[in-house]
Amino acid sequence: MPSLRRRRLKSGNFVWVVDYRIDGRAKLHSLGDIDKLTAQRLYYEFCAKLLGGEELPQTSSPAKSKRLADIIDQQATLQRASRQRRIPDLEREYMAYSRANKAENTCEIIQIAFWKFREFADDIPLEDVSFQLIEGFKAWRLKSVNGTTLNMSLRALKAGFEYAVKVGWLQQNPFKGVKQVNMPEPDYPVYLEEDEVKQLLAAIADVEFRRLIRFFLLTGCRRTEAMCIDWRDIDLEKRTLVLRASTTKTKRNRVLQIGDKLHDLLIEQSPKKQGRLFPRWKSGSVTVMFRRYIKECNFNRKITVHSLRHTATVHFLMAGVDMFTISRILGHTSVKVTETVYAHVPADHKREAMDKLPF
Repeated sequence: MPSLRRRRLKSGNFVWVVDYRIDGRAKLHSLGDIDKLTAQRLYYEFCAKLLGGEELPQTSSPAKSKRLADIIDQQATLQRASRQRRIPDLEREYMAYSRANKAENTCEIIQIAFWKFREFADDIPLEDVSFQLIEGFKAWRLKSVNGTTLNMSLRALKAGFEYAVKVGWLQQNPFKGVKQVNMPEPDYPVYLEEDEVKQLLAAIADVEFRRLIRFFLLTGCRRTEAMCIDWRDIDLEKRTLVLRASTTKTKRNRVLQIGDKLHDLLIEQSPKKQGRLFPRWKSGSVTVMFRRYIKECNFNRKITVHSLRHTATVHFLMAGVDMFTISRILGHTSVKVTETVYAHVPADHKREAMDKLPF
């Protein structure tokens, strides 16, 4: 079935083309750089010629006429639907889909991306979202955020518009081919040295908050994962702690083994063994409290709650834990993710490894 689409040339210009097949071979017919209405008219004329008649009313075969009518009707229906569907419609539908299938943090990124895109582009029809509009959005957004934040928004919007293609609201994704902002080589993850960990724990006056920080250090959990742990997820007899799929970034259950230090911490934190493990805390309040203690410690670099996850990982590595096991503890989808993020090992540890050779 022939289809009409816009094609971007290497020069950056766009032309309208018709994709079709003859004897099973894919063909492409260019209509040139023309307006949409003219392209649609030429497309219908081309379909008529392809099916054996110069114009639709004059096609000799009723079957061919019906096939061509179906093509035209399908195109017209899709065009009407895309004109009726606007950015807020896609935002609403895709957010509902995301909340059912993606992690909470990911949904927040998607929501903010759509808010900012609507702020720039207004509530225009989906088919009016063009390559030029997206490039304008990139330039506008870079005035207030860094490249990393913009790239996250672009990925979220691209996935959202791909959803629109899958449900039949668009023929093609306008974000396809849009390049992300080039970023410098990422810095190594920031982590705390052993003496800095001791300094931080000593500075924390709130006993329960100190336990929470130790929990992060002992498990490498993400903040949102720790906030949702319930005693129903903990089995002290089997020494296991289950992070539910609804709370993890990968949307998969993750089972952590409970060592002696973690076992004692759990009992101290909640002797009654019921309800949420850390009922006092939410993600926002944890961040505020953590920043206060970090400021008191006067570390000479930016340390965040997520740095505790990096700290646990680096110290696992320096303790000789293999990369595959660490990947499972952290809940990465692949050991390659762990290797990419934590490929660096402190130089002193590398030298110690070299000294272990027997010859």
